[in-house]
Amino acid sequence: MKRKFFTFALAIGIVIVCHCQEIKTDITLDFYETDKVSSLFDNEDSIHVIVEEMISISDWAEDSIELSLENPNWIVPLLPNVFFNGFKLFVRKSESDNWALADFSYTYPKIKCPIPSTECQLKIAYSHMPYSMFKHWYNFPHFNAIIHSDGGWYFSHSLMKVNSIKVITPSSGYTLFLNKPSVTIGDNGHLIDFSASEEEDFSMILIKNHWYQKEEYTHEFYKLNLYHWDSTYFLVDRDTIRKHLQTSRSTMDRRMEKMKSTMTCYKEFFQKRDFLTVNIVDGNLRNNNIIWGCAFQERNWDTMSVFFDTETGWDDNTVLHEILHGFLDILPSHEDSSYYFFSESMTEYLSVALFHSQEKTDSLLQSDYEKRYLTYRRESDGESIFNIQDDFMRNDFSGTALLIYRKTPYILHRWGMSIGSQEFLLNILKQFYAEVYRQNKCSLAMMEKVFKGNGVTTAQWNQLIYDLSHNIE
Repeated sequence: MKRKFFTFALAIGIVIVCHCQEIKTDITLDFYETDKVSSLFDNEDSIHVIVEEMISISDWAEDSIELSLENPNWIVPLLPNVFFNGFKLFVRKSESDNWALADFSYTYPKIKCPIPSTECQLKIAYSHMPYSMFKHWYNFPHFNAIIHSDGGWYFSHSLMKVNSIKVITPSSGYTLFLNKPSVTIGDNGHLIDFSASEEEDFSMILIKNHWYQKEEYTHEFYKLNLYHWDSTYFLVDRDTIRKHLQTSRSTMDRRMEKMKSTMTCYKEFFQKRDFLTVNIVDGNLRNNNIIWGCAFQERNWDTMSVFFDTETGWDDNTVLHEILHGFLDILPSHEDSSYYFFSESMTEYLSVALFHSQEKTDSLLQSDYEKRYLTYRRESDGESIFNIQDDFMRNDFSGTALLIYRKTPYILHRWGMSIGSQEFLLNILKQFYAEVYRQNKCSLAMMEKVFKGNGVTTAQWNQLIYDLSHNIE
């Protein structure tokens, strides 16, 4: 197999303290290209990943240590040997010694390593395929790498704490999107300090530049960077339904104008005046069955990056929803019961209501949102937006996502009609978010105070909370 290697290293410092025992772990990711991966992935520029976890152990009383993959995507357990393979284990007593191969046992999702002495170092090496690359294999060549914490890409321990990440990217040819505050080291390095943010929010996406055309637009309050599929590298997969099609100049111009009008709308509604950079990476796949998108804020919360791999993201409110996260960035803590209400449900509602009339909004939310929720919901997924622990959707379209993105926006809109009108609801929400920016915090109590200050009664507010906590009647 011919390989074209390039440098892309990610080092993570992890400290585990258990009584007198201490474990320090550094994790490195090496990304490399192959001309031929397999008969399935037969396109050039495919990206593979080699992971190394180096574990320094002090005062270890046991004769082994067991690490496990945490929160892997649902598809990984179905094909664990595809996503994790080629395991090797090395051991040495100190940094001055040479690494020696050692025995170990691996049964997905756990790996058990022997500890030869109370003071030693272990190194686990294995190949990893990010699950999203497999799930969207037809986009494999140019949507190169998606790594985030809930993908379960490294072996962990219940006591592990990630303190820092060092990222070294290729000097040219690739663009890295990273959602952590970073300090540049040299020309192409990044040091991510986890003291200011939680490991669970870690995400990065790597793309290869020559698969894209980049369009830019700079405004007084924002900058837009649109990465469109480059027709120079036209590709048709063997699955004829899934085709990478060129993006025409008229389409790119139309999308840029949509983005400008979207930013104008958000800037008028919200009081946020910090400069915001928006990156949109569009794989431009045409497939009626697949809509996939994600967004995260980067660095010091001044950049919003949005990714989706089908053109349908431009047709509905997907791109509007994802960009809106850049304005609704002041949220309750993830442990707060109202987190998903503010982080996702409110975002979904506003991405519809701000761009449509009351009649159109009511039609969309009732015909699609309410109907979809009632059709696919499971009792086991709960009824209340305030009891949700995780955002997910199953293959049969059930899951908490129905409650977050379908039922709750519909309930919020329906309640707004009961207290006045869509315009009345939006006007109060505008005041509420002005208060959120002023106080730099967001809570249900703040929202209640603003609404009651605008004439909403206690009985009306209680009705909203009741409807958000029970099935649709």
